[in-house]
Amino acid sequence: MLFSAQSPRKLAQDETRLLTAISEHLAVAVEKASLFRESEKRAQQLSVLNSIGEAVNQSLNLATVLNTAVNKMTEVLRFDASWVYMMDPSGEIFDLKAHNGIDAENVRTLARKEICPV
Repeated sequence: MLFSAQSPRKLAQDETRLLTAISEHLAVAVEKASLFRESEKRAQQLSVLNSIGEAVNQSLNLATVLNTAVNKMTEVLRFDASWVYMMDPSGEIFDLKAHNGIDAENVRTLARKEICPV
């Protein structure tokens, strides 16, 4: 907090207590707001996981499950785009298996990615 006065002065004891109490209340309010934002974020994550779980229960088709997953991630988490890769059997290439929010040109660019050795 910042305060301004025409001339410097020493705060009275009751003014100091009042400012201390206000500061403590503000600290509690900031902490509560932070916890609320965290709980909202967690609720979004759980919503996505629940939607993916429902898709798995409705279909054992991998493409359906992955498409549902990327669609829900994009929608619920308000992403511009999302995509999922799977490693091919050789272990050297990632293949794009599902995507949402990516134009056709970028899909072609992202379709296969070589895994860089460490």
